[in-house]
Amino acid sequence: FDRDPALKDVNASYRFIMGRLIHALRPIAEVEHSGISDLAVAGRKIAGNAQQRKRDHVLHHGTLLYSFDLDLIPRYLRMPKKQPGYREGREHESFVTNLPADAATLKQALSAEWQAEVRPIELPRQRITELLKDKYESEEWSRRR
Repeated sequence: FDRDPALKDVNASYRFIMGRLIHALRPIAEVEHSGISDLAVAGRKIAGNAQQRKRDHVLHHGTLLYSFDLDLIPRYLRMPKKQPGYREGREHESFVTNLPADAATLKQALSAEWQAEVRPIELPRQRITELLKDKYESEEWSRRR
């Protein structure tokens, strides 16, 4: 929350983060903030976002559609029971679209907006192997609740 006070409030944090995403993507398309956590172009969804919030930090994550086979969506996703108003009951095929950009263009735009840089890191390979063995490869651990 040190980065910006707006991150402390759920609605303000969505506006802050989505505003930055819109600014980064505007050279590519006329992106708008739609619903609570979506980005759209001409009323068609190009991104969905969510947050995990803790007392002193927030994890914001999302999808950004580009070069995606949109015909697969109705094959794997049912129509949601809860829908944002701007969906207007449309089927997936007329509600979702791709950004007209490739991965390299999107990475450059987002990196520039967030002033991100790639830094080489030393991976803790032994710890990764242990976690895989003890947790993540275990169906019992994956299905716990």
